Amino acid sequence: MVCLVVFGRALLVVIFATAVVTKVSGRARFEDFSAWIRQLPLGAARAFPMQTAALTVGCELAVVLMLLLPWTAEAGLALGAAVLVTFSAVSVEIVRRGIRTPCRCFGASRRPLTLEHACRDTVLAGVAIAAAVLGGFGAATSSAPAGAEVLVAVGAVFSAIAFVVWDDLAFLLSDGSRLTPRGRGRTTGGSGQSQ
Repeated sequence: MVCLVVFGRALLVVIFATAVVTKVSGRARFEDFSAWIRQLPLGAARAFPMQTAALTVGCELAVVLMLLLPWTAEAGLALGAAVLVTFSAVSVEIVRRGIRTPCRCFGASRRPLTLEHACRDTVLAGVAIAAAVLGGFGAATSSAPAGAEVLVAVGAVFSAIAFVVWDDLAFLLSDGSRLTPRGRGRTTGGSGQSQ
């Protein structure tokens, strides 16, 4: 059980840290993310895109910081799950309204948001919830075999990389006629990614 907690924490740290860095690594990137939010049919978010962008990045950063500290890890997992469920719901709403806009989770993807993105976020939320529940039952304070936690953390990092390059993997596994990989081709509704 402790290994799942370690896996969940490491996975979400990499996922959310990457999301933060790709949004704030330059003023232009943050402004691009804000402009993406402005085009969404999300009421207050559309009316206050800069504030919504800052809130999104702030929540993502809070998840990372809370997961890095053992005494706030469970709360970090819970917050991470809540953020991911929100992202999933936003993706579903965008798809439901027939809006073709790229995912803005980890940079400048050209692939439009689909229900696959919602599924991705739901799976990640499930991992966070499972790790939080197990941590609440004391799994985080129990011990694992020597070196096991390191191996699990390394596995989590590689898993996180797979989630981060989700759109590129989808392009490679498809015939390429429906998708355009990150940074290539045309897009409708903006450039870049959502979370």
